[in-house]
Amino acid sequence: MNIHSRKTYCCPNCGSSIGEASPVERILDADLTRQQRLIVTALSERVGEWVRVSHLENLIWAGNETKRPIDVSRQSISTQIFKIKEVIRPLGWFVGSDRRGNYRLIPLEKTP
Repeated sequence: MNIHSRKTYCCPNCGSSIGEASPVERILDADLTRQQRLIVTALSERVGEWVRVSHLENLIWAGNETKRPIDVSRQSISTQIFKIKEVIRPLGWFVGSDRRGNYRLIPLEKTP
């Protein structure tokens, strides 16, 4: 498979097209920190599905293999999401959010 090809993604709930982007696996090859990679992995399990911030907090706590003190507040996750957006935008992806603290990974381009 050509990793640079574009792929159409569908809504996990209704099945209609939500957009087109490079394969989601390319995001995981991008220059991300360990925490950012955990967040992107969670968001990419079902493209377009909302993921609760509490789920992301739990993943980061569970993934803290060094057991160093880490900041896993909603604000720190929001900061990580902001940084992720800068990395994934050139790959055709965006992280959407709602007012309740949920996030989802969505393609930038709408399918014609």
